[in-house]
Amino acid sequence: MKNPSNKTPAYHLSTWMTDLGSSLNNLKLHQLTLPSTHNAGMDKKGIGGPVEGWMACQNDTFPFQIAQGARVFDLRVNARVFNGTLYGFDFFHGPFSSNRSVLGLIKDCNTFFKNDYNSKKHELIILQFHEFKNFRPGDHERLLTQMTQGFSGIGSSTKIVPKAASDLTIRDIRSRYAGHNIIIASDKFGSHSDFWDDISHEWIGYDIPSEQELDIFIDQKTQETNQSKLWSLQSVRYKNFYGPLDISDYINKKFKPDTQALINSNIINVDFIENSSIVPYCICANLYKAERLIDKEPPSQPTVHDELWHGGWSTYFINFNASTDNFGVDHYLYSLNGGEEIKVNNQHTQRQQLEFEVRRGQEYELTLYAVDVAGNRSTPLVKALKGIDPPTGNDKPLPPDITYYKRDGKYACSMLIKHSIYNADHYIFEIYAEKDIVDGKPVGEPILWNIASRWALGVMFTNLPNYDAYLITAHAVNSFGLTRLCT
Repeated sequence: MKNPSNKTPAYHLSTWMTDLGSSLNNLKLHQLTLPSTHNAGMDKKGIGGPVEGWMACQNDTFPFQIAQGARVFDLRVNARVFNGTLYGFDFFHGPFSSNRSVLGLIKDCNTFFKNDYNSKKHELIILQFHEFKNFRPGDHERLLTQMTQGFSGIGSSTKIVPKAASDLTIRDIRSRYAGHNIIIASDKFGSHSDFWDDISHEWIGYDIPSEQELDIFIDQKTQETNQSKLWSLQSVRYKNFYGPLDISDYINKKFKPDTQALINSNIINVDFIENSSIVPYCICANLYKAERLIDKEPPSQPTVHDELWHGGWSTYFINFNASTDNFGVDHYLYSLNGGEEIKVNNQHTQRQQLEFEVRRGQEYELTLYAVDVAGNRSTPLVKALKGIDPPTGNDKPLPPDITYYKRDGKYACSMLIKHSIYNADHYIFEIYAEKDIVDGKPVGEPILWNIASRWALGVMFTNLPNYDAYLITAHAVNSFGLTRLCT
């Protein structure tokens, strides 16, 4: 993987999306790597008291988090109800709530954009409503009204980016929705045109993983790069009898600018965001992704490592040497005889495998391209495929093992064999009558015989003359007619 560009424009953490200018224009939001504050409404200044260490996931307020470069808020909302009366919406973590409210969050966002809007006009802040507690029928509608009025009503300094923009590039969002800077994501508000779909949330599933367990989880979730919607990755740990841990050193190591974990992530949820380098690392990753999209250098040509036609399955297997690329291979495309191109994901291994149906006696032409994220194609691998078994060597093959035998009624029998993997081209099965067997060996001519390919699992005879005893032999035969016998 190529290192991210060293040509990083000057930027401030509080206005980094605007400061990067047109660099991000060709990317969509789900292609960016965005820094997110986990449990954004649960900061130490908004909790206080003995439960602060247990519940606080951030050190400071919403304005502070915005100024530090966070562009996604991971939010859990509690309906504050007393004696049947709704007194507002605050934020919670476990059994405790903070003194931060949704109205306060709306005010903080408006204040941020009101002060010198032109220097912040391209900032996008995503409010990811992740959990809801104590909500009664109608409370989601009341929360929806608070937000739509707060961001589009009188006194608001910014507006909501509608759901219609969810698959647009940054350039298109900026041009079509100038003055819109807030994205609200949740599936609890129905099909409202202002609110985006819920954001898929990847979490290890328990609060106290070891560092190694978290490491494995993150590696698993960041292998692929073909997500088409916003998704978030939970990168946090807790400690028994304490609460959220500051794992900034781990974050700085795991999400270095040239790592798969950073490049392949979309939204990275962290605690105590200013203690780590996650924001500048995300900025670096976004510049890398922007360069990758306009790259003109194609991947190297894939080459054949080895191949095998399995006649029994009418299947051709090709192991090919993976292509290389300055930004990494995204996928491969192959076609047979110039037909429809089929996409195959990059398996991220040095040798990769294809398999497809090739019928006996027919010829095909395989065309295989490596493709990078920008769509550049390699020089194709063009390979003729034939549905024929290649000749074996001229040494005598090893005999097959008879692993199963069954008499099926009066006139039939069947047997299974273990393949002779050494030099067998095909098998000959013969049945001898009892009178033609001396000391367990055949001495006369077989009364029945059958031929099976090198891929056969066994044979069945359905035309035995009667219910007498018989001797069955199985010969392994190579391409030169040399045989080995099993009886």
